Amino acid sequence: LQLAATVMEASPIGIVVSDAQWRIVSVNPSFERITGYEFDEVCGQHPWMLNQKSGVDDSATNAWHQVDEQGRWEGELPCRRKDGSVFPGLWVFARVVDAHGQTVQYIGLLQDITERRQQEDRVRHLAMHDYLTGLGNRALLIDRISQELVRAKRHGCRPAVLFLDLDRFKPINDQFGHDAGDAVLIAVARRLSAHLRGDDMVCRQGGDEFIVLLSNHDSADALLELARTLVELVAEPIAYGTHSLCVAASIGIATYPQHGTTPEALIRSADQAMYLDKTVTGAHVFFGTGQAQAIARPTVAA
Repeated sequence: LQLAATVMEASPIGIVVSDAQWRIVSVNPSFERITGYEFDEVCGQHPWMLNQKSGVDDSATNAWHQVDEQGRWEGELPCRRKDGSVFPGLWVFARVVDAHGQTVQYIGLLQDITERRQQEDRVRHLAMHDYLTGLGNRALLIDRISQELVRAKRHGCRPAVLFLDLDRFKPINDQFGHDAGDAVLIAVARRLSAHLRGDDMVCRQGGDEFIVLLSNHDSADALLELARTLVELVAEPIAYGTHSLCVAASIGIATYPQHGTTPEALIRSADQAMYLDKTVTGAHVFFGTGQAQAIARPTVAA
């Protein structure tokens, strides 16, 4: 008994002990710290009081039934503290039986895994986003295009991919340093994001390349108008200290299903069209691959 009391007092994990009817008969200091409830406030109540108040009655009920049937349950349930705040709780419940197999107690262990969840979210975000601009990266882009292609097949949507590459970016890095180049990339990312619709997406492919995913488009003319607008946005001067930095943009466009039926094919077609744009004298936006038509767009001032 003395050893059990020492464990209860010293454990950083919340411990709750219930009788055979699931009525709480004991909790340790960590349980009180995690939940905000003192023993007198929870004595005689069911442990799921923390989960009932979080709107997960069914999940909690299934957990308790599994403890009765299988003798143990482990899983996550949202819990509500005394102050009303909700936290992700990792529970382990075990049924204690006597020599005749009759239930005499239930022991529950509770951990607040908020910090773990936050770390997992950060890792997940970094895995799918560009560290500099906060835009989605190629992995997230491929996933989103795949989703849009499924929607297109089911509902007849017309997704499109715009591959945008910055012109005159390297001289900025060479003359003003990489901090200036980073400032340009961040500014371009913000301008592109601000102009898109809520269901569209802009990603940083890497270096000075960006990809815009449109969930649907009306026509080639509408895509051309959007490309023209994006070129003009990119061309606006970017303040960096006492300097005014200017870049331009080349854009290639690929549409589903004309220029590809997979995420990789659409990106590749838009990429090829963008490089064709760079090789042609004058200002153009190209659709599709090398056989596509070049359509004039406004010239960007040097």
